[in-house]
Amino acid sequence: RPHRPKMPGRVKYFRDVKNIGRFDSAFAFRKNPGDKILSLLLADKSHVIEEDTAYSYKAACVRLVEKTLGGLASSVEYKMDVFFSEADSAAAEKLLSDKGVKRYIVINPSASRSSKIWEMLNYSALIDEIHRRHKIETVMSGSRADLGLCLEIQEHCAHKPVIAAGKLSLLETAALIRSAEAFVSPDTGPFHISAALGVNTVGLFGSTDPAKYGPYPGNCRII
Repeated sequence: RPHRPKMPGRVKYFRDVKNIGRFDSAFAFRKNPGDKILSLLLADKSHVIEEDTAYSYKAACVRLVEKTLGGLASSVEYKMDVFFSEADSAAAEKLLSDKGVKRYIVINPSASRSSKIWEMLNYSALIDEIHRRHKIETVMSGSRADLGLCLEIQEHCAHKPVIAAGKLSLLETAALIRSAEAFVSPDTGPFHISAALGVNTVGLFGSTDPAKYGPYPGNCRII
């Protein structure tokens, strides 16, 4: 279920990015105009990836950084991280508290392209099996556009999951994922957030090649 934010949402997004502050350099790891604009808003110097990323996307990104930094490249540690505020954590904790959820996993069922998305009934069966085996709750994350899919999945579950889709911002969702015992998702942004946070992560890859978008840390399992 592809989703592109409407114009007011895009304007707010770019404004929020601009308010982060200025950096010496920013890297745009995709060639699309949006990433180029973001890098220009963030830094005095913008570096845009130009080479073919047919095999390893990460390797191409690393090469761009090494080429730009020159002799400094050997001292750079390539480590992912996600930064969010106490307010983001509080929003996630309130959602869980309101639903009486303590131990949980997060499933993010949607993705930018329908070809990436697992069958709806498979998610429903997985949620019920997780609860049957481990007596643990499932929280479904996503944007407001993903709410319909989450409701369909919930309808076919014997043990109803909690729906967080459309209720949390991206960084609030990151805070939600950080405290989860596991995270399941197709190849999408929250999958990489979970990997960066060190959460036990399962990536369901269909139309995209995991060899291109890896390698992944030891907390990830790719199916």
